[in-house]
Amino acid sequence: MSKRVPKQLYIVHFDIVHGCQLRCVGCPNSTLEPKIQRIPVETFARCLSNIDVERIHTLRLFNYGEPLLHRQLAAVVAQIPLQRWKTSIVEISTNAQWVDWDEFEAMVRLEVVNKLVVSCDGDGTPESYERLRPPSTWAKLVEFLDRATQLRDRW
Repeated sequence: MSKRVPKQLYIVHFDIVHGCQLRCVGCPNSTLEPKIQRIPVETFARCLSNIDVERIHTLRLFNYGEPLLHRQLAAVVAQIPLQRWKTSIVEISTNAQWVDWDEFEAMVRLEVVNKLVVSCDGDGTPESYERLRPPSTWAKLVEFLDRATQLRDRW
């Protein structure tokens, strides 16, 4: 009997960055304190090319890592439309505390990432947010939301 290859995967999580710069309450990274590692663009492309399906519904470029720490974010994202499979949603989740704005804008211009999730723990107050996501600042979160909105509207 031949092995049947699935035509679709619903969700694929792929950490393009291992590690994070925060020590959030309840996050495994906050106790492990791993060194931040970024996947090389060529390695990411090779990994994607080995996914043997026709479609991925949701491709998430994170699991526990902070994807915006990748120094070649746009080059990584540019590998996705080159694959033989198609995806409906490409998602990045971020803590919004560090961003290289030129790299982020280059990534947005590609029009590949179509879902951006921004973590905001707590009860919606600056004090609660900063307590749960040390050493986050509320001001950086709000600045990120404002600038990301401007880039979305521009591109």
